[in-house]
Formats: sequence, structure tokens, C-alpha cells
Amino acid sequence: MTSTETVRTGSQAPERTRTALNWWRAALFGAVAATVLNLLVWGTAQVSGASLVLVEAGEPDYVVQAGSVASSSIVPMVLGIVLASVIARWWPGVIRLAQVLGALLAVGTLWSVFTYGADAVTITSLTLMHLISGAVVVLALEGLRRHVLARRRES
Repeated sequence: MTSTETVRTGSQAPERTRTALNWWRAALFGAVAATVLNLLVWGTAQVSGASLVLVEAGEPDYVVQAGSVASSSIVPMVLGIVLASVIARWWPGVIRLAQVLGALLAVGTLWSVFTYGADAVTITSLTLMHLISGAVVVLALEGLRRHVLARRRES
């Protein structure tokens, strides 16, 4: 269930409305947003002439396909958000930790892009996809954090 909380930011400041996301909406938002954005980058790379082939030892090793982009966007996003939401039942602070870890994992796994040989457009596209996933996981978990905090205040 989506909840909306109103926050007063100061005595004369206008009210802002923030949307909170329960666990399944946060997971759905994260998975859909990351997948759509990453597939847009993948499609743009294809149109731009990227080979989308990762080369190891001078031989083509792996071709980046739409299905692998989608599964690499959906699976870690959903697993991470669901795991964070389960732990948040007992320790709400885990969501901030999950935001940091999610962003670090997205950036930290960039090494895999650079261990292969590939053309510049392919490397740039894959790097952008990792960064998009990192940003989306932080945003989705922020929606979950707001939901958890709102529920704790209601209790």
C-alpha cells in the first residue's frame, strides 16, 4: 500500500508531500525503472553501432543481449529490496545501509566491464547501465525507508 506523508520543513516553509513505497511497490518500481532505462541505453548503443561484444584474449567471449540486460536489472534489484525489507522489520536502519551497499555494488561491479576488451560505445553503455542501476536502487529503497518510518510513527 502506498502511503503519503506530509513534511513541514520549517515554520514558514510550504508543505511537501513525499510518497512512500511498501516492499513490493519498491521492488516493482526498482525492477521496472532499472530495466526500462537500461534497455533504452542498450537500444541506443545498438543504434549507435556498438558491438556489445565483450572480448577476452582477442576472442569474442560474450554478446550483451536484451535478455541479459533485463535479467541483470531485475534479479539483483528485487532480491536486494526484498532482503532489505525483511531485515527492516527488526532493524529499520538496514535500509540506509542497503542504499549504500546497492550503490557500491553497482559501481564496484564496473571492474567486470573493464576486464574485457570492447569498443568505447559498449564500455560507455555498460558503465551507464551500472550507474543507472545504482541510482535506481537508492531511489527505490528511499521509498521503502519512508514507508517503514511512517509505519513506525503510526505504531
